[in-house]
Amino acid sequence: AQQAAPADNADKTLQLSKAIGQAEAEGLALYAPLHLQQAGDALAEAQKLRDKAKTDEDRQVVQQQLLMAEMLLEKARQYQSVVQQKLSRSFAHRDVLLSLKADSIHPRDFQKTEQSLADLVTMIEAGNSDKAAGKEPKLLADMTELERDTLKTTYLQSAWSRIDEAKSAKKAHKLAKQHYRQAKEAIELAEQFIDDNPRDLEGIQRLSQSALHAASRSYHVADEVAGLVEIDAREAEQYVITVQQLFDRIARQLAVENISSQSFFEQSVALADEVELMRKSLAPAPVQTHAGGQPVQDEAGAGTQAGQTDELSKTTDHQ
Repeated sequence: AQQAAPADNADKTLQLSKAIGQAEAEGLALYAPLHLQQAGDALAEAQKLRDKAKTDEDRQVVQQQLLMAEMLLEKARQYQSVVQQKLSRSFAHRDVLLSLKADSIHPRDFQKTEQSLADLVTMIEAGNSDKAAGKEPKLLADMTELERDTLKTTYLQSAWSRIDEAKSAKKAHKLAKQHYRQAKEAIELAEQFIDDNPRDLEGIQRLSQSALHAASRSYHVADEVAGLVEIDAREAEQYVITVQQLFDRIARQLAVENISSQSFFEQSVALADEVELMRKSLAPAPVQTHAGGQPVQDEAGAGTQAGQTDELSKTTDHQ
């Protein structure tokens, strides 16, 4: 019996070690870090004592230490439920931030919210639930701000980069003031929409695409204007010829002839009309129906169906 006690302690030690490792893998440290840490410390102390144990009394101390570790682990699991209930809004918002990849897009700000959340959890573990409840609104506000910043970075980074490029490389703020202003306004509109509607991803995508389109247009308009600022009459004529060649390319594809004798505006109207006619010609004809909603068959279709019915009847009779 005296030799069995160390073996029992060894089995119990291994069992608890696996249990604590499993709890850590399941993320228990997020909800009860203090008690889980204490359970691990108690287990480590039991392992040290077991290695040095020589008498039954020593082994009894080891057993008591293992019992303490087991109790602390169970306490940690109990606190997990308590913490999840009391901080449900914070953990739900944390899930949203993770789904948006805030931890990789704004790692420093995300880590700040993680630390604040951990502080609230330890308050609850320490028995200060009221204090944690009082501080949670500040954390939720910080999470909302991080959510907005993450959405702006995700959906507006391309527009920001494009408008900066339009200004620095193409001087759009000077050469294409109207388009540059419109692009800035489109970006600001998207930013404000994100602030007001961070969960409306469809609207955010729509406005961010509009912002990118406006920023790109300001870039290209400024690029075109830069080539026109100081041109002479010969260069101006060559520019008109180049634009006409663009119209001619479209006209050839649409089989529209003798278009170059018209103004650019008139050509654009003619080409648009031709595209509309083509679109209508390719549209499927509406299906005619009887009053009961059944499609109308032409005579050929009815005859074919009747023939198929006769053949089916002959096959059935033959069988």
